[in-house]
Amino acid sequence: MFNFKRFTTLKIVLNLIFIISLAILIAYMVDTTEGKDQYGRPLPPKIGKYRVPFLTADAVVLRKSEKAFPDILMITRGDEPFTGSLAFPGGHIDYNEDPEVGVLRELEEECNIKGTKVELLTVRGAPDRDPRRHTVSIVYLVKVPSDAEPKAGDDAATAKFYPLNEIWKKRATLAFDHGKIIETVVDHLKVKDAIEKD
Repeated sequence: MFNFKRFTTLKIVLNLIFIISLAILIAYMVDTTEGKDQYGRPLPPKIGKYRVPFLTADAVVLRKSEKAFPDILMITRGDEPFTGSLAFPGGHIDYNEDPEVGVLRELEEECNIKGTKVELLTVRGAPDRDPRRHTVSIVYLVKVPSDAEPKAGDDAATAKFYPLNEIWKKRATLAFDHGKIIETVVDHLKVKDAIEKD
């Protein structure tokens, strides 16, 4: 004889097993567990089994000067973090955007200058370089027309060229790890002696 009560109980148990299995699968695919990293920042959600850093691109734009070293384009940050600090023009890469395209877009948005050519300088990804989250930045040397005049836009409060030796002296006060990037620029150009003499 068919036991309807037993069948209903079995059906409920099987549905519960299915719901629990589905919840475990979803939790595995995208973990939204809240927590903090070792720097006190919120953890990003997992993608599969991994938490991935954010990606940005920064533009190092040089302009010939009468000295033995070039001038360098910097912005003053208008937003947190590092509001009021000097930094390279740059920002987050959009989804489905090539980083080389992204760095040119950011340069135009923040400085109203169209870059003409990009060349990889360095990649920076120390976990503590950005107080908001772990961010990896691809840093490019970007060529611009020789008569390009920057005009601040987007989240840049100001945008202008500075003598490289002036920025070298201020490198400890630059936003993020841009002081270390200045050191890379100076090493790349082989102008350390010239800027320290001036």
